[in-house]
Amino acid sequence: HDPGRACPLPRELDEAEPRWRDRRPNKLLCYVIRARGLPALDTDDPLELPSSDPTVSLTIPHNAESFESKTVWKTLTPTFNEYVEFYHLEDLGFPLTVSLADKDVGADDDDDPMGRV
Repeated sequence: HDPGRACPLPRELDEAEPRWRDRRPNKLLCYVIRARGLPALDTDDPLELPSSDPTVSLTIPHNAESFESKTVWKTLTPTFNEYVEFYHLEDLGFPLTVSLADKDVGADDDDDPMGRV
């Protein structure tokens, strides 16, 4: 942990007693705060500015738990301010995958991937 690289939590997520003080084994706490500089993938409507409808998903291989954030509609600078707790992690050697996608609504619309780490 490098305190110089840490950023303060937004006021909406600020906590009097930090959640990480709960020292149960095999627990992972993730905060999804914001994204910036996203590509505009929704460019179909000539009457609207190009935008995207970003959503974030967090997954860990071989773990039944996963998380999908709320979708923030028509923006390239979404603020999510959400957290997720993963419990029952048997092996912390598996990587956490963070995926960002443009949410598409409709029966035959697939979400458009925007990035993954």
